[in-house]
Amino acid sequence: MLLPAIRTAGLLIALLAPAFAGDDATEIVRQSAQHDQINWDIAHNYTFRERVEDRKSGRTEVKTYETVILYSQPFQRLIARDDKPLSARDQQKEQERFDKEVDKRRRESESGRAAVEEAKDRKKRQELRDEILRAFHFALLGEEPVDGHDAWIIGAEPRSDYKPHSTEGRFLQSIHGKLWIDKAGYEWVKIEAAVIRPAHFGLFLVTLSPGSTIYFEQARINDEVWLPKKVKVEVNGRLVFKHVDERVVADYNDYHRFQTDTRITGVSDPIETATPAPPK
Repeated sequence: MLLPAIRTAGLLIALLAPAFAGDDATEIVRQSAQHDQINWDIAHNYTFRERVEDRKSGRTEVKTYETVILYSQPFQRLIARDDKPLSARDQQKEQERFDKEVDKRRRESESGRAAVEEAKDRKKRQELRDEILRAFHFALLGEEPVDGHDAWIIGAEPRSDYKPHSTEGRFLQSIHGKLWIDKAGYEWVKIEAAVIRPAHFGLFLVTLSPGSTIYFEQARINDEVWLPKKVKVEVNGRLVFKHVDERVVADYNDYHRFQTDTRITGVSDPIETATPAPPK
């Protein structure tokens, strides 16, 4: 199954965009990198729904997820299949999974482990941003409005002299694309990327073939943060010795900003989540 690799690729593309912005392509990269962490921190204050349509081997599966905030971190739970509510049995399974996660995160919070892991994630994100800055040649291709926002169009081509420092970095050598960057806030609006040479994951167990594509689009929410609107991944690849042709489309909606000083109870102990603040 290529979906884990697709999610990894999607994350990398999501990280790729905030690395760019400015009147010249290199300066665009540096300016936008400064905005990424701020946007990322605000994004963690939002809950939302994600509808994922996954088509492979001639079959299509649709799942809808709700992301909520548990102890200041997002948690995704399944709420529907094929646009229909879960059965009572499946709802119970999700509730059990939810309860276990609440207990786990409570223990991690009390032990201080959660703060350590968050610091590691922040460091890794910064390292990946730095690696992205070194991995590509950037070119300013023009300007174009996207969804009401004036944007620069930036071309990104992998550098032949780039030496990757991570698994994610090796993936960067296999893609190129275009990015639309908001001129007002130096944030990304849209990305179109394609695999141009075989990309390997998991000790070559998963391979993405040239021609695989990724589309990523964001929307401005409450005039304070950019959040995903649509992700579309079309993959031609191989899982071990099996050929896989897969198309995944994810649509995001129902964004609400949460206030962390509010608590609700859905299990035996209160969890750190909240009721949505009114939109600005």
